[in-house]
Amino acid sequence: LRGGISHTYRYPSFTELYYQSPVNSANPLLEPEKSLNLESVLAWVSGRHTLQFTAFHRWHRHLIDWISTAEPLLWQSVNLPQNAIWGLEYAHRYQRERFAVHTILERILCPSEDLPPVSKYGLRFPDRQIRMNLRYRIARHLFLSGRYDYKGIFHTRQRGHFLDLILEYHLGGKWR
Repeated sequence: LRGGISHTYRYPSFTELYYQSPVNSANPLLEPEKSLNLESVLAWVSGRHTLQFTAFHRWHRHLIDWISTAEPLLWQSVNLPQNAIWGLEYAHRYQRERFAVHTILERILCPSEDLPPVSKYGLRFPDRQIRMNLRYRIARHLFLSGRYDYKGIFHTRQRGHFLDLILEYHLGGKWR
């Protein structure tokens, strides 16, 4: 069992404060964004298996983002209203001498109702995610790896499936 607490503070960038273009309008009155983050993890290791359950909660104040404010498309830098994000993650890892599987299921929720409908950066995070990594040692320094990801982007209909296959040759060292 482990846990953590952190506080973050970020000043607006020069672009967020002063950049102007036909499709972007910066805001020189932006306030720094702040957040308080809590995380708790329950992990269990037994032989070749590792299970981990994680829960986290993040409270934002003055989150800086670019939102769409008009038609035709115009992005304006703003401080979003106070909001909270929380999530759960389940991870399982199984490893044998030549083979490893790592599976992660993640769900993130943002219960605040008064968020903007179109966010350019701050609220564009995966709200559901499935990851599976496979790794097989073919020979002493030769590995075949595969990774599958499914991601859904918060507050949108955007979804995606991603597949990576990698053939690796290690020049030295041990495989972990």
